Amino acid sequence: MICLIKELVLMADEKESPKQSYLKRFQLHFMVAITFLFIIGNLSAVWHFHEEERLAIKMGRRISFDTSSRVLTFKDAPWSSLQFKGYLANNIPKGWLPLVCSADKKNVSKMCMRWKGIARVNLDYHQVGSLSCFNVKWDADNQNEVLRDCYISNLDWFGSSNTGDFQWPLQNVSYSHSPNYTFNDVNTFGHLSEHFWLSSNGIAILLNESTPFHVSWKKTKLMEMCINSKSNSISATENQMLGSSNKITEKPNPILRYRICYGRNIMDTYSTVRKYFSRNSTKKWPNVKMFEHPHWIAKDAGNELASMSTVVDLARELTKRNLSCSTMEVFGKWESEYGNLEFNEIHFGNISNLMKFMDQSCDLMLPIRPYIHHNSQRFSEGIEKNYFIMDAGGRVPGLVHWSHGVGAMLDASYTPAVDWFMQKLKQLQLDSRISSFHFTYDGNMSLPFQPHFKKGFHSGDLNQRFSEIMGAFSDKVVVDHVSHSQNSSVFVAVQSVIVSNDTSVCFTNLIEKSFVLGILGYPYIMSDGISFGDGTFANKIPNEIVYQRWLQASIFLPAIRFSVTPWSYSESVVENIKKLLAFRQKIVIPHLMGLKNDTLAGVPFIRPIWWSYPNDSDSLAIKDQFLVGDSILVAPLFCDQPSHRNIYIPAGIWEDVNKKKVVDGPMWLVNYTISITEVPYFNRMPQHKKVG
Repeated sequence: MICLIKELVLMADEKESPKQSYLKRFQLHFMVAITFLFIIGNLSAVWHFHEEERLAIKMGRRISFDTSSRVLTFKDAPWSSLQFKGYLANNIPKGWLPLVCSADKKNVSKMCMRWKGIARVNLDYHQVGSLSCFNVKWDADNQNEVLRDCYISNLDWFGSSNTGDFQWPLQNVSYSHSPNYTFNDVNTFGHLSEHFWLSSNGIAILLNESTPFHVSWKKTKLMEMCINSKSNSISATENQMLGSSNKITEKPNPILRYRICYGRNIMDTYSTVRKYFSRNSTKKWPNVKMFEHPHWIAKDAGNELASMSTVVDLARELTKRNLSCSTMEVFGKWESEYGNLEFNEIHFGNISNLMKFMDQSCDLMLPIRPYIHHNSQRFSEGIEKNYFIMDAGGRVPGLVHWSHGVGAMLDASYTPAVDWFMQKLKQLQLDSRISSFHFTYDGNMSLPFQPHFKKGFHSGDLNQRFSEIMGAFSDKVVVDHVSHSQNSSVFVAVQSVIVSNDTSVCFTNLIEKSFVLGILGYPYIMSDGISFGDGTFANKIPNEIVYQRWLQASIFLPAIRFSVTPWSYSESVVENIKKLLAFRQKIVIPHLMGLKNDTLAGVPFIRPIWWSYPNDSDSLAIKDQFLVGDSILVAPLFCDQPSHRNIYIPAGIWEDVNKKKVVDGPMWLVNYTISITEVPYFNRMPQHKKVG
């Protein structure tokens, strides 16, 4: 065709002037160039979209995986990829592209990819209530492979750090989880062991605890959350069950299992996850005495041995100062030897006399531990009947070193051992009429190395089992550790920790841990005094300003326990403490009792502001204010100075009780002053209690 055009042009040239001929030639060359570029552009576009289609593996319109960049994009989510996206197969070399291994490539609910000789991943979509959920299942093809997925977001994330360092929202956290207890790791078995996290825009990540993994959260400008598989070694218990008594069976290939769900907003996702994926919330209301009055600790500073005189002296002082009491814990060694579960008669004499005296004031609470000291009279009986956790071989008890000596630990997986332990507790209860208990132990750092249980236990099973045992035994129980224990009506002790800087001394941990416990399904929280986290001030007490600020926040929690007595300070402090406790008795306790039905349905007493305002972006970032129910807003001070703070008032009409005025939210109260005698709280006006 181009040749024909040239021939016509030549014929025309013979009849036209040179200038006209040049113009015609220029127009021809220009048209040819444009046509060429158009053809090349179309070919490039076709190639580009073909290559993109070849490199993208899709699950219908739900998700898309770029096999080159390894980016996982959620297509039908109510947020953009800038807010949340995944980077899968991080440890597999970038040049290796996966093969599609789905049996039915037209199935828009399943996706399968395989890197031959390395690993295979399956993604399954399913609808759970109002949520869109994706199960991610990795299986390695060899023992040495490390599976690693990361997720990048510009969101805040809430949940357990599983390290004892409670952060709200999460900042920088790293821990390992081993379901088989093949090593001692304090991070794996801390005060709280749960593996569920929730984002500010309603994304939930849930890890399968039957597989070992390592999790890290790292906050810079964006939040990076990474999940690594870990060596799937066989526990001593499983090894024994497989019939090998002398050596550990060859470990299987690594696997990784987790689930990602999302809904309309944070509360939509939270409520659905709690309904379908969490254990049932407690259906039992604790003894009302646990709420009504403060709890106390009877301790003799510097003396491990507890005695009747310490208990009596504290009870008399409380009566003298007209301070009420729910329970008084005997701090220290009240047994003749740890594990005997019998009072030391030398230090306590006739326990009946003590109980008659205590009947006039409050209940006596005893610390109970799952350890049996090697000098205990119960030790030989436990060994003879195999009631203790065994060592890796499963033939002899695994001795443990805990904070009070050397001994053995009760095997909570073995029903006869639990029955034996409960029988001793019931006898103690019968002899002494004591029904309040504080179950405490040192966590997995006091477990034998590669412990052998009668039944296969996973991480957190001991926490769960101990909470269930004690919760079934009494309705007045405090525990230090929980894991999947939402169906037990036990109180969880939350201790505030002193921190300081160049200008002030503050307490922390109380609100952060209360929030985490609340969203994980543990509503019964006890504000359990104040400690110095580094241990360097073990024999000191917090200054009087911090002490009173701590109580201003604590009086709104379900229970309070004093680790330091008010009369350790001046009389003015004692009088202020009495006024704060009177306020709790008059205002807070009736309000808490009115939340009973909500609590039995799994809703916490202490709630972050976003609980009632999930679409309020300001409320999502607030970690130093809280709601009690949905109608009391509390904004404490946490430091001895300054005496003012900024307070966020969410939507609605609120009564500022201290200033005796009405506040119309949403708004910020800047430099709001809170005196040492005031209780910093706001009441939502009745006609505005419903959230729009």
